[in-house]
Amino acid sequence: MPRAYRFHDPNGIYFVTLTLTGWVDLFIRPRYNDLIVDNLKYYQIEQGLRLQAWVIMTSHLHMIVRSTDKPLSDIFRNFKRHTSARLKDMIEDQPGESRKEWLHPLFQNAGLASRKHHAWRLWQDGYLAISLLTDPFYRR
Repeated sequence: MPRAYRFHDPNGIYFVTLTLTGWVDLFIRPRYNDLIVDNLKYYQIEQGLRLQAWVIMTSHLHMIVRSTDKPLSDIFRNFKRHTSARLKDMIEDQPGESRKEWLHPLFQNAGLASRKHHAWRLWQDGYLAISLLTDPFYRR
């Protein structure tokens, strides 16, 4: 991950983007959005994530965040790990998920092709994190 996209200031406010592998439009189903919202609430209450603003797009999430308790890198690593596992279960167990036949192989192949060789990779590696408290941001 490029150094420019890391969380440098533990007290900083960041614009963060998390993107699904292959930019798949997974979040067109309300049940998947609900899972993301429930997990964001959990991380707010239990992990010190402070959401200033957020939006769920069809294939990615945008957030303006800061943290009061834990490093943001830890929060997002755990968030991605947990939501990936839960979304995998939901995709596989939903009788009405018509896209299961191509979603599962897509995420499975992405995992096997990744440098860590996971069995499943829902989220792209890393995240985009731009500090909002910098001169370049204000000039832009």
